[in-house]
Amino acid sequence: MKNLHAMVITCPHRPSLFGLPVLGHVAWGYEYPDHSWCIGGVEGEHWQGIENGFWVRHMPDLHTALLYFKSMKARYDTEYDNYKFLIISEGTMANWEYADAMVARIRDLKYNVFTRNCMHSTYDVLRAFSNGSFNNHILPMPQYNWIPNGWVNAIQTEEFYTLLSVRKNPVFEEGKVLRLPDAAEIPVWQEEDMIVEEAIEWEDVDFIDTNETSPY
Repeated sequence: MKNLHAMVITCPHRPSLFGLPVLGHVAWGYEYPDHSWCIGGVEGEHWQGIENGFWVRHMPDLHTALLYFKSMKARYDTEYDNYKFLIISEGTMANWEYADAMVARIRDLKYNVFTRNCMHSTYDVLRAFSNGSFNNHILPMPQYNWIPNGWVNAIQTEEFYTLLSVRKNPVFEEGKVLRLPDAAEIPVWQEEDMIVEEAIEWEDVDFIDTNETSPY
């Protein structure tokens, strides 16, 4: 089977710090053997009325996955601009089942700006997917990259792209809410961190479209 892909999707200028665009924000995407994609992220506390700001979608292909991210600003006031495209290293097997279970674990964890933010969650999902091995390099660990922009800069790939331009009135694929398995246990790479993460009670909600009439 051809090596599968993943991506880190980024908005380098949100949130701001004292008005300066230095922190950045990230989300994840990874490919299944049928070339559909899991995409998702953690947007922060109470985004869309969700306690930890978690969301996830199952998209039929890469194009619709990228279009979904690009459309989020108009639809949900949540901006994404660029992405780093990754391929699993030679000799490494994709483990999409474990990645799905890690997504389920993140869904049930309370947001924490220092220990469970967008970067920590994206790292955990992508490490579960490939044991952190992409482009014959190891995915950098959040412990050594304190802000999402710095973490993204440390990821080794030559494939760094601007998201697709959204055409006027495109055929927009909403995707499906991904059916998640049981949540993964605490991963081995966190066992020595001595961080106690707080669980939440997950409830499904419908996203609020901020411009339902014509978001584009």
